[in-house]
Amino acid sequence: MTTASKTDGTALCPGLKTRCIAVGGVDILDIGPTAWLYAHIGKQAAINLWSRAIWAAPEPIPETIVDPVVRVAMISLAFRGAVDPEAAQDCVPTIGNAETLYAMCEDYRAGASIDLDHDAADADRPIKVPLLVASGCQSVSTAAIFDVQASWAGEGVDIRFRPIESGHFMAEGKPDETLTLLLYFSENKDDHDERVSQ
Repeated sequence: MTTASKTDGTALCPGLKTRCIAVGGVDILDIGPTAWLYAHIGKQAAINLWSRAIWAAPEPIPETIVDPVVRVAMISLAFRGAVDPEAAQDCVPTIGNAETLYAMCEDYRAGASIDLDHDAADADRPIKVPLLVASGCQSVSTAAIFDVQASWAGEGVDIRFRPIESGHFMAEGKPDETLTLLLYFSENKDDHDERVSQ
């Protein structure tokens, strides 16, 4: 495996700081580091990132109040319907079920607990592999509420920031552009001229 991708939370990345790496690079799609977000969250971020509060709540609160199929419609509405209808329909069988909702809640619960402990333990160790941090220019979960580059400052030694003209769901909203960017990064991650770092 040459590249790993992460689109929700940042639990993948802290392990890259301390463990033996078989990954040549990491793709980050429209997220900021979890610890940074919790430390800098303001009113608009709290509104836009409602999922972090709901899905991180203790079991069975989110599993009880969020219908998995309705969740797909809520996401589409929250992100201004920018998701392709066909892609949204594909979400129903994959994320529109109770088992997947539970797993996603567990991921968010970890992000609000043990992942923060791991982040703190690794805070002085930057990620050594190249990072591609792609952000959606119209994303209400990143670009609209914080400086994406500032949020990743100090997290890695080789960070490349690239915007895509999309909302949060880049792969669903702009699949061709997202794939082109990911393939380009995978093929050029060792090119030092491509590096944008702090």
